[in-house]
Amino acid sequence: MKIHQLIPTLGAAALTIASSQAAITYVDAVEGTGGNTRATGSTQADASWRVDNTSPDAGTQYATQWSERPYGNTSIFQALPTTNGTPTGIPELTTTISLADGIYDLYVFYWDQTVSDTQNWVISTGLTSGALTTYSSPGNPAVTGATTTGVVDASTLTYAGTAPITDEGGVRELFAVKFENVTVTGGSADIFVDYNLSHTGNNRAWYDGVGYEVVPEPSSTALLGLGGLALILRRRR
Repeated sequence: MKIHQLIPTLGAAALTIASSQAAITYVDAVEGTGGNTRATGSTQADASWRVDNTSPDAGTQYATQWSERPYGNTSIFQALPTTNGTPTGIPELTTTISLADGIYDLYVFYWDQTVSDTQNWVISTGLTSGALTTYSSPGNPAVTGATTTGVVDASTLTYAGTAPITDEGGVRELFAVKFENVTVTGGSADIFVDYNLSHTGNNRAWYDGVGYEVVPEPSSTALLGLGGLALILRRRR
């Protein structure tokens, strides 16, 4: 093989090996003692921010509490406030995941309904409490006050271990907000979630969980390939 043919082949192989090792680990949002999700600034044992709600979508709305409902992956936390036209009094949530120090892509998973253009299901999220961005899934209609940047269809992602449910009968689909190249120190990462849009009608948030993906360093195999490439180039001098 000629040297000009070998160089791109080895380079592509090295990149493929490095990237193929990355996959997302899904972590369900779980309340209560032993869980990972709580009202920001509160304790894990505090349950005052949520209420059980097994009613249909047209059921009870809550002005100051999230309702936990039996959908999605085990359950979802729904923000469906009562007051139209104003930001809600529903508390911001914190989900904490234990991670080794390093660099990660972090994800927030939420549901959007796919059968009606009259409802906007969004999520407000970020890595700094009180400074969250509201996200909506790509497509029509556009949601005023929300961005689609960084939002991906969860069914298109690659998962490590058990993948989350990403479709509920063609009525709802799971989406993910991606935060790239996050440096984690101290053994854990906090992800903040809220519903910050002015409320109208049946608009809501369905929060399901988070995910993480190690940003891979060059693997030993990839380094070996690059080392071989360097040796070939050196011999040609």
